[in-house]
Amino acid sequence: MSFEPPIVYRKVFLLRASPFMVDFSGSDDQCLFVFSSMLLLVLIGKKLTTLALFSDQDTGNKVSRRGSSIDVTSCSSFMKHAHAKAHTPTLPATIQGPQNITLGGKTIIHPGVILRGDLKRQGIGNKASVVLALGKYSLIGEGCVIRPPGKCYRGVFNFYPVRIGDHVHIGPGSIVEAAQIGNFVQIGKNCIIGKFTMIKDCVKIADNTVIPDMSVIPPFAHISGAPGKHIEDLPESTEEIMIVKTKAFYNRFRADSSLVGHPSRERS
Repeated sequence: MSFEPPIVYRKVFLLRASPFMVDFSGSDDQCLFVFSSMLLLVLIGKKLTTLALFSDQDTGNKVSRRGSSIDVTSCSSFMKHAHAKAHTPTLPATIQGPQNITLGGKTIIHPGVILRGDLKRQGIGNKASVVLALGKYSLIGEGCVIRPPGKCYRGVFNFYPVRIGDHVHIGPGSIVEAAQIGNFVQIGKNCIIGKFTMIKDCVKIADNTVIPDMSVIPPFAHISGAPGKHIEDLPESTEEIMIVKTKAFYNRFRADSSLVGHPSRERS
């Protein structure tokens, strides 16, 4: 024999399952209608917020223009947990000196990313010059910082350009001051890529790895640790694997926090 909760308790439960936390006294049908309306408004509002998080360019680039502050949860997840989840708000992507930055197409720039295109060599003045160049199908994870490396030469301090190839994924929270990153490279979260580092094609950098300044990472190397050390060689199919992974991630990309940062967090 199943237990049927009292009508008054059932009314309060239904409405407290909504994020508005509103008590309502009325018939069961009125209570269900109000709750359903609230749920529909929440889902529509989150969908509109999601669409506004990223600006789409003609070349397919997706650049964060607002901070992400809510998860886009499904209806089943909403009913399961009763309350919409929220995560720590983040700032929109900061792109300084955009005239000095080139995006190869179908590149995703997540919230909190900082691109320092304003740090260029002295003597150029206001003339545009490429400081940061990102290839196609590249993903810059949430909170990453990419800035050109600098050094003092003959008593003058200057910055030098950063070149990032195609099909490159950089995980959340990483700091990059490399001179060059080749094609088909995967960099994990919270990594530090030292000044003037050169990373060749088909390289994997594990999470929390620190690459010292002036390092040269050979092709097909898997690097891990602080400082980073070679732990194994990657298979010859790495190029094909990265192409499939980056294209699939871009095609399935949705501007919600569950996909922010790295392809390993992509929904199945």
